[in-house]
Amino acid sequence: MRYHGYFLVLVACALLCLPAAAATADSFTIASDTDWLVAGGTAATISVGLNGTQPGISIAKVLFSCQDETYGQVTALSDSVAPYLTTFTSTKSGTAPLQAEIWYYEAGNASVVYTTLNQKIDHTLPYRISSISYPFEMTVNETATIAILMQDRFGNLIENRRELAEGRPADIEKVRFTCSPDDAGFWNGAAFATSIADEVDASGSIDVMFKASQYIGTNTILVEPAVAVPPRWLSIPGIGDADPVAMTVSVQPKVGNPPFSPADGQSRFFLTDILTDGFG
Repeated sequence: MRYHGYFLVLVACALLCLPAAAATADSFTIASDTDWLVAGGTAATISVGLNGTQPGISIAKVLFSCQDETYGQVTALSDSVAPYLTTFTSTKSGTAPLQAEIWYYEAGNASVVYTTLNQKIDHTLPYRISSISYPFEMTVNETATIAILMQDRFGNLIENRRELAEGRPADIEKVRFTCSPDDAGFWNGAAFATSIADEVDASGSIDVMFKASQYIGTNTILVEPAVAVPPRWLSIPGIGDADPVAMTVSVQPKVGNPPFSPADGQSRFFLTDILTDGFG
């Protein structure tokens, strides 16, 4: 029993002499003072520090970098004085991976750990309509999709990722569509209307369903973004190539009832067939 007691004491001493668990990325924090940057706007301040109380751990220096340089680079690449700071701005929308390389001392030993912040960047105001997809002609009374893309002044796609994340409407990303004649229209979820306003989705597209007039002629569409972006006019010819549902026949010259022509080997008559669709 005496030897057993000595053994337990030795085990306890060995456990007490083991080094403390090494710090991990969770031992430190990296944060931005701006949840969403705006492309070309005010810079965000990026800070690094200890995550709460970390006995025996001290930061020596922090090296900052953006791991995707298409977004640009941080202003200060290193900081060795607390608070450990840099700033970051970009003209490209998306998500910029900002990395902190943290050099620290733990129980007198130098070590390094890496942690990353994904900085979200929103586009700025719409600047131009970059693309409109629409049919160059349509069969009367048939439907087709009209798709719009917009860009900001830096060429970023206008989308509603931020509005979706924040649960608010994308007012400045809306586009109004207006058409004529009156029997043409855009699907609003319940009926076809001559005017409708819709907003971009997360992919940056605005897709509306358009129904052409039932009459042969030009369908005119006005595309008006909500902000000061030049509007666009579209002209879509409506053509009468729908399936025929009726046929009328006329005879020239129309002599008699029923019409007749002498069987003299010289007289002629002409038959004219007219096909019409369901709208006449």
